[in-house]
Amino acid sequence: MQNRYVYVIVRADLPSNHLAVQAVHAGIAATFAYGEPHKTHPHLVLCVVKDEHELTEAFERLKEVGCRCCAYHEDDMHNQMTAVATAPLYGPERKPLRKFKLLR
Repeated sequence: MQNRYVYVIVRADLPSNHLAVQAVHAGIAATFAYGEPHKTHPHLVLCVVKDEHELTEAFERLKEVGCRCCAYHEDDMHNQMTAVATAPLYGPERKPLRKFKLLR
């Protein structure tokens, strides 16, 4: 079976304690939206963009190329988009995500 990867993209302009929480929220949202409980646990790739504007652009570009993904909006932050997570992706489906920086 081919490896599966879930990508989470989070905003670098969030405080570090919020950054982690928002990434997990997006991952949970993707699990609800695209969960495949009968499959093996996917690898997780955590990426980062500068701010909400870049995150919105990334989300729109991913949808345009047919990438199954969902955005997470935080109620406690005036419904700002804080993170995006993909469905589990295989092989060439991962190509649109190559340009994103990894969170370090």
